[in-house]
Amino acid sequence: MSALREELMRWNKRLTGSRFLKGIIAPGGLLKDIPGELITELADYLYAFEGRFSEQVEKALAKTSVVDRFETTGIVNNRLLIPLNITGVTARASGEAIDTRLNQPYGFYPELSFKLPVLPEGDVMARFRVRLSEVQTSLGLILKTAAKLSAGEYAIPLKPVNGYSLILVESPRGQSLHWLWLRDGKIERYKVRTASYCNWQAIEHAVLGDIIPDFPLINKSLNLSYAGTDL
Repeated sequence: MSALREELMRWNKRLTGSRFLKGIIAPGGLLKDIPGELITELADYLYAFEGRFSEQVEKALAKTSVVDRFETTGIVNNRLLIPLNITGVTARASGEAIDTRLNQPYGFYPELSFKLPVLPEGDVMARFRVRLSEVQTSLGLILKTAAKLSAGEYAIPLKPVNGYSLILVESPRGQSLHWLWLRDGKIERYKVRTASYCNWQAIEHAVLGDIIPDFPLINKSLNLSYAGTDL
């Protein structure tokens, strides 16, 4: 898995100039163009990647030590989802089809159809399986989008405006809320509420009844960001 991850990080670098996809998105589009031949090469790579990824998943789930450790560990009860505003993989692994791309579609998502993986168990294994399914979903979305790309402008000029805007987007960890206030075309205020801000509340419930050595496993299965808690 680590080798596959490194390959993807190198692809990030080739596409955007950053292994972590930094510095590519800008108001109005992108900061630089991505050549069509590179998109074609990426699509070919992803078709091959899918089979290699599935092979590694089968090996992991064939290990009884992995299955025994993941199942019934770190359960997030479905009844907590709405009161705590739990989102993302954690919510979908606890039985709720919560995803901003489908519940409140934005951008080009209304033009794309995809299956949302949902499992009811709410444990580490359910979160693991949902993430595995979402890799397949993401591959499909990337390939569909790549097929729709055409030559042309990669950014449009924006005029200075006054006002504010609120938008919800689906991040890898779940729903993120962004609020922006512009005055004379300059940022006056900007506030982000990340998925981690909500999902940190789940961990104190998920660890109940589990042994101390399971805490790191439960913590990582929730994929929480310390820095993203208070922005």
